[in-house]
Amino acid sequence: MEDLLNIFKGQRDYWNKYRLILSKSDLSLLSFKDTFSSRLKGFMTVEYYRRGELIKEGELSISYIFKSWKDELNKNNHVPFWVLFSPSVIVNGEPSILRNVALRLNSRTFDASKGQFKRLNKILDCSYGEVSYFELPSELTDGHLIYLSIVYLPRNTANNVVLGFNPFLANKAISKEIIFLQDAYWDNSFRDAYYSRKLV
Repeated sequence: MEDLLNIFKGQRDYWNKYRLILSKSDLSLLSFKDTFSSRLKGFMTVEYYRRGELIKEGELSISYIFKSWKDELNKNNHVPFWVLFSPSVIVNGEPSILRNVALRLNSRTFDASKGQFKRLNKILDCSYGEVSYFELPSELTDGHLIYLSIVYLPRNTANNVVLGFNPFLANKAISKEIIFLQDAYWDNSFRDAYYSRKLV
């Protein structure tokens, strides 16, 4: 995990410098407002209009994508991804915790008939659900604060996403949305590790 932490630290440092000089076109691309279909997605929500602030002030966090759902028949413009992330210093210092929780969710090692687990089960099964900052039951996280969000990415971006560790911008005080940091804003070390499947 030390290599992963070093790679993410390098990426975080790179991004923190880059975002000081973001152009309007950068903000448009990062906030997924660069195409007509993307501009329509969520435009009636408060979060849509807070993306610029979230991009400029959000924290780049180590997040874990453990599931996606591509409707190859309907060819929908946006693809949902199930993302785990945490504001916890402990979790961000030991990202394998996220991977372990993802394994538990994928194997459904919980009783789906009870309370929060019932809702969680529905979230995991719903192909086009809407959820942000769903706090996972502590029984699944060994007591760590871990959130689950479903994030929709344009198909052209989604096609390049690898399940596993991914970079997202988050700041709950600004927005309930989290934003995927696209590869145009990655440093070379992170890009190489990502596409060679070293962050799975």
